[in-house]
Amino acid sequence: MKKAGVRILLVEDEVEVAETVSDLLTALGHEVAVANAETAIRLLREVPPFQVLVSDIVMPGLSGAELAIEARRIAKDIRVVLTSGYSASVVESARREVPGCCYLPKPYSMKELSDVVEACLDRSAPVQTQAIPSGGA
Repeated sequence: MKKAGVRILLVEDEVEVAETVSDLLTALGHEVAVANAETAIRLLREVPPFQVLVSDIVMPGLSGAELAIEARRIAKDIRVVLTSGYSASVVESARREVPGCCYLPKPYSMKELSDVVEACLDRSAPVQTQAIPSGGA
């Protein structure tokens, strides 16, 4: 069953990507706040709780992994979706730093975004929803 009305904190350093992803999440029925990493930490402390953090991994200042760790200190039940268009080694490093996070490779579709948010919210489902391709086909 698809969940709508989820409060999502979106952290993305590229404005166009942030706008597009925010529009997709809003179209899926979610409430979305867009912020940079530093503002996100403040929002996690001041606003009613977010259920999901969707963050790029590679950003200036705090990385997505560092942000996710801090987010979990502030809101221990927050679900984390990390996104990246970078190599598997960057993703694996982030996954080691943030156990139990979901991962969504860029670029992604609205359905893929919806599916990974849904999987992260469903605590009975495995949270590692996207395998990283190994070398070769």
